[in-house]
Amino acid sequence: MTTHLAALLLGLFALPVAALVLGHRLTRRPPGQRAVFWGLVIGHTLAALVASAAALYEPVRWDSADQLRGLLGYWLMGIGGFTGAALGWLVGRKRER
Repeated sequence: MTTHLAALLLGLFALPVAALVLGHRLTRRPPGQRAVFWGLVIGHTLAALVASAAALYEPVRWDSADQLRGLLGYWLMGIGGFTGAALGWLVGRKRER
């Protein structure tokens, strides 16, 4: 398994499962955990939209050395999910104070 495939699987399956686990009984969780959940969901959703648009971009222009498309297709959902969760954690931490 390559690193790119592992990143794709992490972003495509592991992060949504983590959001599902974190979202279970969301109303009973403290505000910090709710902020992490919503940050993860929003970050992953926005990243999935961009990754889908990159996948639908004209295949004629694809190149084997195209690093930007690889970043968008393989890595963006994982990066977006983790970034959203981190931002949610920062916002939630400020709200708890």
